[in-house]
Amino acid sequence: MFPNPDPTRHADPLDWAEHPPMSACVTPGAHGSVTITVSGEIDVHDARDLRDVAVTAMTSYRGPVTLDLTGVTFCDCAGLGALVQIRRQALRAGRRLLIRAGRQVDHLIRLTGTGPYLHGLGPIQPVTIPSRQTARVPTDDAGSSPD
Repeated sequence: MFPNPDPTRHADPLDWAEHPPMSACVTPGAHGSVTITVSGEIDVHDARDLRDVAVTAMTSYRGPVTLDLTGVTFCDCAGLGALVQIRRQALRAGRRLLIRAGRQVDHLIRLTGTGPYLHGLGPIQPVTIPSRQTARVPTDDAGSSPD
């Protein structure tokens, strides 16, 4: 188990109930596989720790790596960045990486369009967010020509 090493974050244990710090448990499996079970919040304070735990697991075990994020209660853009870095590292190392995203992480992945990349289905696709107002092109209804 790897608790959040930052003692200034969540210094009050009563705060843990509302905003639990990230923890990661590395469990070896059959044929050199490994599962990293993550719970709590992944934010700017925890993203580097998550990446470090995953990279250490990828170098310590030979089989597929499963990153179980179903217990994550919050994930910000720094956490998403860590997931992208973990996927990159797995690709460089020729390792199979399975990401099990819970509701919170899945929502972020869908919003950002990073699902195909993170799930090993292709490159990151740009996401187009429609504006609230539709651009209007002025038209000349009178059909007059310039002088």
